[in-house]
Amino acid sequence: MGRFSYHLLFFARPLGSAKYRQDPEFLQVTVAILHHNEKNWFLIKKCFTIEPEGGKRMKLIFKTDPKIAAETAMIFTHPQEQGLKQQLETALALQQKSITAINSINNRNVQVPLRAVLIVESEDRMCNLRLDTGALYLYPKRLKYAEADFINDGFIRINNQTLINIKAVNHFAPTTNARIELTLTDGSTYFISRHYIKNFRRALS
Repeated sequence: MGRFSYHLLFFARPLGSAKYRQDPEFLQVTVAILHHNEKNWFLIKKCFTIEPEGGKRMKLIFKTDPKIAAETAMIFTHPQEQGLKQQLETALALQQKSITAINSINNRNVQVPLRAVLIVESEDRMCNLRLDTGALYLYPKRLKYAEADFINDGFIRINNQTLINIKAVNHFAPTTNARIELTLTDGSTYFISRHYIKNFRRALS
């Protein structure tokens, strides 16, 4: 069996908005995880994208150094760009964070990547977790207590029974009874109760 390794890749491309489309120097930085099995590279996950703030241009220079330990990336920036460090650390921490859920088929505990959870739904004295793969797991807390475990990691309450991963929202539109209909990345739809619309707007700001 061949050796396997994971690598963190930084790459850049022009921003997609019309304002900057003609300016190839105006870049956004994307971080992705690559998998290598001695023969080929495979994209495992595009982790996150960082766009320069305030119309700043960022020049990217890539170098390799055999003296650097494997699975290590060194980033040198101007002192004015130190905010990039916090953005990278926050995004990486979220990518690596996991929660303990229960596989209802065999009743075993499993570690679930938090970023993979689309929906947290109330189910009697527990919660259902639905992942982006379609898999379902149980979370051993009532929703009102589970909310504290998810609310600081990009999840918001949209009604009395449901938390959603705000990053999983593909698009939304107003509907009847002063509600908003959300369509997630997997095509499923949910409604935001009018009592929780402020939470949603705050999350988007």
